[in-house]
Amino acid sequence: IANVKAYQDLALKYNDICRPEWMAHDPEIFFGFWGSCFNDYRDTQPHEGYKIIRGWRDTFCSTRVSQQMSAVLAQEMASIPSAQRQPEPYQVEGNAGGFFVYTSNVDAHCHDYFEPYEVRECHGNTEVWQCGASPPCCKRTWRAPLDFKFTVNKQTMRAPQKASSVTVKEKPVNRPFGPRKNPLAKLPAETRPEVIMQVEHSFKRKDENWPICPWCKSLARPHVLMFNDAHMASDMEQELRFQRWREVLIDAGRSCRLSRGRLLRLVILEIGCGGRVPTVRATCETTAAQMKKNADVTVARINLDFPLPDRLHPLASDTRYLCLPMKGLEGVRKISEHYAELMKPKPVKRRLETAQEGPRGPRDRSRSRDAQTPTVEAAVPSVIATRAPQEPKQAPKPAAKRKAKAKSMPMPGAANAPPVEGSRNHARSRKTAARQKRPLSSGIKTLD
Repeated sequence: IANVKAYQDLALKYNDICRPEWMAHDPEIFFGFWGSCFNDYRDTQPHEGYKIIRGWRDTFCSTRVSQQMSAVLAQEMASIPSAQRQPEPYQVEGNAGGFFVYTSNVDAHCHDYFEPYEVRECHGNTEVWQCGASPPCCKRTWRAPLDFKFTVNKQTMRAPQKASSVTVKEKPVNRPFGPRKNPLAKLPAETRPEVIMQVEHSFKRKDENWPICPWCKSLARPHVLMFNDAHMASDMEQELRFQRWREVLIDAGRSCRLSRGRLLRLVILEIGCGGRVPTVRATCETTAAQMKKNADVTVARINLDFPLPDRLHPLASDTRYLCLPMKGLEGVRKISEHYAELMKPKPVKRRLETAQEGPRGPRDRSRSRDAQTPTVEAAVPSVIATRAPQEPKQAPKPAAKRKAKAKSMPMPGAANAPPVEGSRNHARSRKTAARQKRPLSSGIKTLD
C-alpha cells in the first residue's frame, strides 16, 4: 500500500504514514493515503478463498450443535438492556452459530460473503467513518455511501480539499482478481432517515473531497486502528457479539462432553496473520487454550513466514497445530482439494449369491465367501491366516488291555515280585511326551 514512489521520495514507510497525526499536520497526505486505500478496496474483487470458506460455512452450520448455539445466543443478546447497547453503522439481524470470522483486515471484503452478525473486525474497516477530532465529539460511526469516491493525485499521493483541483488522470489500478462484483452484498441497505441524512452531511457536499463529522463539523477519519492511535471508536457491538459467541461455544463444548461423553470438534483456521500486529494470532491461541478441556481443537495456521505457534500458552496434548508454510489462497485451495478427495464416495464390492443356492447356515456362508475370494488372500499373503484341517483322532485302546499290560509288567530282577503301583502313570507320561514331540496337526499358519 505504501510502497509507492511518492512516499519513497518523502522517506515514508507504512508505519510512518498510517498514523492519525497526519490529519492535523497535512490533511492532503492523510486523505491521499486513506482515500487511495478506500478506492482500491472498493474496486478490487476478493479472491477465491472467501467463496471457498463460505461453502464450508454453509456445510457445517446446518448441524444440530450450530443451531442450538444460534438459539442460545439469540436469547442472551435479547436479554441485554437497550441502554447498554450502542448504535451501529448498519442494522444487524440474526445470530451466529458454529461459524465466526475474526479479522484484522480493513478492506471490508468479508462483507461480500459473510453475514454481518458473524464478523468481528478488530481493527475496523475503511467503509465506516467516525469523528476525527482529538478527542472525538462522540463515539458514533456511519457508513460511506456506495457511490462515493475520493479524488487522489496518484503522482503525489495527495487528496486536495476540492476535488476539482486534481487535473491528473488516474492510472488504472491493478486488480489481480478483476473488478469488485458485489461490494458489501451481505450488509443491509440503509433505510433509517436520520442515518441517511447524516451520511449526506458528511460525504455528499459539493466539490468537497474531505468528509466531515455530521455533529461537530470537524474532519472525519476512517474507523480504522492506526499506529499511535488513542481515539479509534471501537465497534463495541461487534465485540459484544464475538465475546458472547465464544462463551456459548465453551458452554456447548462442556455440554457435549457431559451429556454425550465425547468432545466437540473445533477447527480454528488462521490465514496470513503476521507478527507486526499479532492480534489475531493471540486471539486464536487464546481461544484454543480455553477450549482444550471441552473440545478436540485443531489450529490450522496458513502463513508463509510465521507458520509455527507463538506459544503464548502451554501447548496442550489434545490441541493439534497444523502449520502450512504457504500463501493464504494457496493454502485454502489445498485444504479444499484434500477435503473434496476425502469426501468422494468409495466403491463398495458386494458378493452376490446365485439363485440356485438355497438357504445356508452361517458356516456355509463363511465357506462360500472364502471360496469366492481367492484373489484377496493372494493379494495380501502376509496378513491373512487360515486354520489347517484337523486330522481324525485315533480311537482309544480298550481299558482292559491297558490294565492287563500294566499288571504283567514285573520289576527287573524280581520274578515273583508283585506288580509295582503307579506303572499306569508311567505309561501315560510316556504317551504325553510322545504327543508333545509330535507336530500339531492343527493351528494357525501364514500363507506363503
